[in-house]
Amino acid sequence: MTTWIKVDIAGALEFRRENPRTPMDDIAGITIGNYDLNKEKNYGFQCARCDEVEIVKECPNCGKTRYIAGYLEGAPGVFCDKCGIGWSTWKCKKCGTENDSTRSFVMDKPCFIATAVTGTPNSWQVHILRQFRDDVLDHTKSGRGFVRWYYSWSPAASCQLANHSILRTSIRYLVSLISGIALPITWVSQRIQVYQRKHQ
Repeated sequence: MTTWIKVDIAGALEFRRENPRTPMDDIAGITIGNYDLNKEKNYGFQCARCDEVEIVKECPNCGKTRYIAGYLEGAPGVFCDKCGIGWSTWKCKKCGTENDSTRSFVMDKPCFIATAVTGTPNSWQVHILRQFRDDVLDHTKSGRGFVRWYYSWSPAASCQLANHSILRTSIRYLVSLISGIALPITWVSQRIQVYQRKHQ
């Protein structure tokens, strides 16, 4: 059974608007929501009322599978990276509730250790490590192997951390240090990917 976690797109976009000149601006604007559906992850919108999840499919206009969280004509939402078609809101097919797309976006693969030690899937460490996984590790064979290895043991380790507050605090410092190292590497990788997309 899939366990869905919320992706704090709304918070990332608000951070970007309030802090336009920080490195996080680029991460929030370009990849907090650069969701490539060809990767082995599921993304969707989860209804705030009934919890029904609608899986995000290919763009109905151009067929591409890459979406960006951002603003289109002033409206925040999730939009196709190629043609700009997307959603600011979406209507649940099960109960008919109108949902804000930036507050209902979910994914099925959490960063287990970072989430366990920070206490939330929306911490800055989790955001950065997720982007490092998606924009750096997933682009190489050795990186993908590392990700598979990490997911083979991290769920059990995160359960153990829940019962050890001193160890959890120590690991949180380590996760923050790793996140700080991953941030500039991810930023450079994103810039390279943006350049390559523009010059294809």
